[in-house]
Amino acid sequence: MGTTGEALTGELMQDAPTVPALRVPDNWELALRVDPDRLLTRFRNIQRIVDEIMKEDIHYGIVPGTRERSLWQAGAETLCSAFLLGPEYEILSQILNDEEVTFTVRARIISIQTGAIIASGIGAASSKEEKYKWRRAVSEREFENTPQDRRRMKTWIDKSTGEIGESQQVRTNPFDQVNTIFKMAAKRALVSGTRTGLAISHLFHKEGEEPERKAKGGGKMTAKQEAAINKLRHAKKVDDGEYLDLINRVVGHDDMDQFSKADASGVIKALGELPDPGKDTESGSKGSEADGEKGK
Repeated sequence: MGTTGEALTGELMQDAPTVPALRVPDNWELALRVDPDRLLTRFRNIQRIVDEIMKEDIHYGIVPGTRERSLWQAGAETLCSAFLLGPEYEILSQILNDEEVTFTVRARIISIQTGAIIASGIGAASSKEEKYKWRRAVSEREFENTPQDRRRMKTWIDKSTGEIGESQQVRTNPFDQVNTIFKMAAKRALVSGTRTGLAISHLFHKEGEEPERKAKGGGKMTAKQEAAINKLRHAKKVDDGEYLDLINRVVGHDDMDQFSKADASGVIKALGELPDPGKDTESGSKGSEADGEKGK
């Protein structure tokens, strides 16, 4: 990996949580002996945390089509906090080029009190995953100007209403998602290591993950809202690049297929607050005229 990749990796790892330096406990032989009473107490405490503190769709979720629970990042963090554990991350491998960004990360689960390694988990994430590889085109022009091998028509189904439709999608730029993909790999490693370290596979049977862009705020964006957005874009003369910047700032991502009604309302509000192009020109002309009068 060249200098750019090394520098990028360094920046990413600066954001990773840190734990005290590793050390082997002086009483490591005693630590290997299992006290059944303490083990039973720990399992009871874990079950109580799951039942009384952790909440479905926040700390864990149900795998679709089954009754099995999947531990999510918030749940792993809650359990680690309860038992004074912390993750230490290590990048095992990475690919950084114009076509792909991929990270494989190890999370060591470490006792904050002793520094002993309790367990470790490995997670990977890649820009070639479907959810990172494509996004909805922000305009007909963007779709038409994109090479054919980097655009597609995607059929979608709204599970809440049963509505079926199509959307124009274009390939994403992998380097726009470096931080997101690294954090996803780290999150998967954390969940895996937590399940192993606390021996809770019987409570959480799958290593799934929470939907990153779950539509909230009254369901998906309506056709009326989309029409309003397009009308405002035209009136405010907002080009594709400016629009992408705006929706990333307002919503936090640029996948319009995942916009909720609340997301769309936020975008409409932000577009409405932009100055009218005509008024800018008019005020600029008046300002010039006023300056000219002052100079006479």
